[in-house]
Amino acid sequence: MGQIHPGVPKDYVLRLARQFDIRCFVETGTHRAETAAWAAEHFERVVTIELSPHFYAKSKRELASRSNVQLLLGDSRQHLHELAATLPPAIFWLDAHWGMRETSGEAQQCPLLGELQAIAPCWDSAFVLVDDARFFLAPPQTGYDPDQWPSLPETVTALNRGSDRFVACFEDVLVSLPPAARGLSMSYIRDAEVRNEAAARIAGGGTKARSAARSLRQYLRRPAMLLGRAVGHLPVLFDFQCRFVWFLADRFEWPRLPFEIDFRGYRYPGSGSDVIDSQVFYFGAFERPVVALLDDLALKLATPDRKPILYDIGANSGQHSLFVARNLQRIYAFEPYAPVREKFEQRIRLNGLHHIEMLSVALGDQDGEAHYYAPITVNRGTGSFLAGVNRENSRTSMLLPVARGDRLVQERGLLPPDIIKLDVEGSEKLVLGGLVQTINRYRPAIVAELSAASRWLFGGESGLRAKLYDDCMLFEVVKRAVPRGYRLKPFDFARAEQFLCLPRERASQFALPRKLSA
Repeated sequence: MGQIHPGVPKDYVLRLARQFDIRCFVETGTHRAETAAWAAEHFERVVTIELSPHFYAKSKRELASRSNVQLLLGDSRQHLHELAATLPPAIFWLDAHWGMRETSGEAQQCPLLGELQAIAPCWDSAFVLVDDARFFLAPPQTGYDPDQWPSLPETVTALNRGSDRFVACFEDVLVSLPPAARGLSMSYIRDAEVRNEAAARIAGGGTKARSAARSLRQYLRRPAMLLGRAVGHLPVLFDFQCRFVWFLADRFEWPRLPFEIDFRGYRYPGSGSDVIDSQVFYFGAFERPVVALLDDLALKLATPDRKPILYDIGANSGQHSLFVARNLQRIYAFEPYAPVREKFEQRIRLNGLHHIEMLSVALGDQDGEAHYYAPITVNRGTGSFLAGVNRENSRTSMLLPVARGDRLVQERGLLPPDIIKLDVEGSEKLVLGGLVQTINRYRPAIVAELSAASRWLFGGESGLRAKLYDDCMLFEVVKRAVPRGYRLKPFDFARAEQFLCLPRERASQFALPRKLSA
């Protein structure tokens, strides 16, 4: 394979472009836009695709002055499928596979086979280069899921599709080219062997320096992570603290490995590459204002005879339920998406939490099945039954079971809810519509997310109130930095991201400020 050089083999790409008059460069996995910026100086048209909204935003700023660059956000397979039929002869630099750390795609770590299938309409004029060849020649390193990566035979078969393609591996790159590029490629590979021998002799000192830097980073890993946790667990939490914590995590927590910590008296196994788990590890909780409010509700709605009942709708991997589990008599957790539900079930078994009942179904306003668009990034909480509600979700759906809440409550004999936590990525109106009898009969406190998709479905505050019980009190839930937690504000439908719905007869239990209780 030769020496491993980070990034696109620029000299080789430019030789191909000159000899075959290629004026278009297509990249998957924009990351920090270095390759796209370089390509913009050498090609008339550059298309680059990024899955992570974070890196998309950064790259958009970096590439703002490059008028010949088209930056796309989303699944590379979908975008390539849409582009392929209209592309001229192009060099494809496929580097969208998951790279741990802050990159997106942990749920679908390697889209390569799908990318190659997507560019089938222009295959005969496609000059394909795949980065990180070592990940395909052998199982990927610790921290990756080998089952999500194609085997070497699968990879070679996909690259070799068509008429006499030239397929080779050198400098940590797999190539699949039209047969006319064979001679140029063989010449480059032979020349590269000579260059690599000379470079190896010169680079000895640099290798030692890099090795020393890696050793120092490994030595500082644990102290840096402990410092990050200490700062994240302070009784006050400002934005600059968050930035400092993530700075330490990005520089020293690499690779991000599994962990187990104490979480509110329970054992909490997690993964450093999971968004929710990382928040729990460094800050003590994910969505701190919401879980702090749920905890307060559980304490204030308790009576001498019993603790409250919680319906956790959109339970995900269980962080919200675990945070308040000690203060509740019963938790019914509704989660249809297996990857996160199984994680929650593991935590239930590990801690012997027999008062948590998992229901592997989504709630809606009718019974049946619905198309679900699964998350494909390290944030497993973005999956939705609404197409296009989140660009971090797959554009290919799967069918999952949906039940009307009122029917399920009656048939299963579920205890009536005192608290409902609702976070279903845009489908809140449908869930409330299916629980209308339960909600109106028992008038529970409701803590729910209000996203742009939710607002669109509700249509306005009157549409939201129509799905709630009469004479309800609505509040906006916002973060409080000192002390850390939540505070309630007058409800604003256009602005609120989380809201609390309270029955007016229970308002006195919360000692609300006068301007709110009015």
